[in-house]
Amino acid sequence: MRLKQLWQAWEDFWLMPGSPVPVALFRIIWGALILMFCWWIQPELATYFGQDAIMSPATSALYWGTARLDVLSLLPSDDVWLLRMHVLLTVAAICLAFGFCSRTSAFVVYILLLSLVSRNWCILKLVGDIMLVMTLFLVLSPCGSALSLDRILSLWIKKRPEYGPAKPCNLIGQRLIQIQMAIIYWSAFSSKLHGLAWIDGSAVYYAIHWYPNYSEFPFRPILENVLVCKVFSWLTLVIEFALFTLVWVKELCYPILLVGLIFHIGLSVGVFIPLLQALMVAPYITFVRADDLGRLMEWIRRSIRGLNLSILVVAYDDSLDANCRLAETIRRLDVFRLVDLMPMRSEQVKSGNIGLLNGAALFRPLVARLPLLWLCPLWLLPGVDKLVMRIGREIVRCYDA
Repeated sequence: MRLKQLWQAWEDFWLMPGSPVPVALFRIIWGALILMFCWWIQPELATYFGQDAIMSPATSALYWGTARLDVLSLLPSDDVWLLRMHVLLTVAAICLAFGFCSRTSAFVVYILLLSLVSRNWCILKLVGDIMLVMTLFLVLSPCGSALSLDRILSLWIKKRPEYGPAKPCNLIGQRLIQIQMAIIYWSAFSSKLHGLAWIDGSAVYYAIHWYPNYSEFPFRPILENVLVCKVFSWLTLVIEFALFTLVWVKELCYPILLVGLIFHIGLSVGVFIPLLQALMVAPYITFVRADDLGRLMEWIRRSIRGLNLSILVVAYDDSLDANCRLAETIRRLDVFRLVDLMPMRSEQVKSGNIGLLNGAALFRPLVARLPLLWLCPLWLLPGVDKLVMRIGREIVRCYDA
């Protein structure tokens, strides 16, 4: 019986449908980190990956020995194409963060990152490997099923769109991300057991004193103490062990993740490797349960409503298909629930003075309550509200003709 229960738990872990919100949040964070990576390499793009880079394409090909996917090798030998590829990677990262063609954007990011790693492995060995593997798992996950432009656009593309919250979906991609994170910590932990430095506690002492600007290190007086360095060395082993074992225990998951977050913040201060600590912490969000994320969001909404922000009440004609799609679009954009949409048949609508969804006067108050639209300040221009309402009327005619 116990074996059967164990097998059932194993099947549930991989195959039980769940909310796509955690992996969607990871997609947003990961897209932002890829964008930071693009910004980081841009000043030295030709130095790292160009035809006259510190490692030439011929040397890199000789190192790998076998065929590697390198988009640059299929293009003319000109650094202009390298710059164009960098622009494409930046655009794909932005699309990934916003969830536009999410899985396709993740695949483009993966191919272009693989090309950069193939071109110069010594620059991107550790950071590049982590970005590659996690991005590939995003391709295999339903990362665009929630918190994405894909989900909003699907309301207007599909003949019969799905209304309401995101439906449960397959979580294999999310599980692969979690397992990969645990494998990284297992690799880090097990590799430290081969020598004596981590066992006898001297590793942190030597690592910190090797730091080039150690004389300016803010915690130098503390780290001069040998006992403190020993404790930090042993704590590193304990934390890495916990992050690939105890993190799977439901009751211990969040405390372990919090300790891991503090651990990586400390590492970012002591050992600076661009983006590495952020890349290691980002997958933590996939361990957070969707119910807990929902409760956190409800607390944020209550806090915002406590600022005495007025809730805009809007009525819409639910007999028109286009109006129903538009109302659902507003609901998905209304992160803080500052807009209350009601069908015109509702008794509350009949008894009160409530604006209609197709009224031009509601355009600016409505947009002001939708955070995603704040990124596009064009709605502040004069005449935009009338133009949008005119386009909206044409869309209604097309959908309800």
